[in-house]
Amino acid sequence: MDIFFNPGRAAPEPDPLLMSDPFEIMLEAEGRDLLGRRYDYIAELLEEAFEENYARLFSSSRLHYEVINLISLCTPTMNDFGFPRRPNNSALKKAITTIMNNYLNLHGRDA
Repeated sequence: MDIFFNPGRAAPEPDPLLMSDPFEIMLEAEGRDLLGRRYDYIAELLEEAFEENYARLFSSSRLHYEVINLISLCTPTMNDFGFPRRPNNSALKKAITTIMNNYLNLHGRDA
């Protein structure tokens, strides 16, 4: 069974700049990889440090949405600490946990 996300619409054409420039292709691939690493790091830390919130978000189907929100909040801090070159940095973990705690205290009741 095929699943169509845009029924009745044609698939978007690839960006000509992206298709013609190998450097752009490399940046696009690295950007997706970095976003994936950030997503995994935030989700794992959320599950580890805030287990009850993680379970509540997971059961309410809002986990993905909230992890994306946390990524946007944590990206500047992750960049400052050189993530992903040093993902096991304890200072990074503490800084991200603090950001998560503040976010969950402000928005956790609504989730």
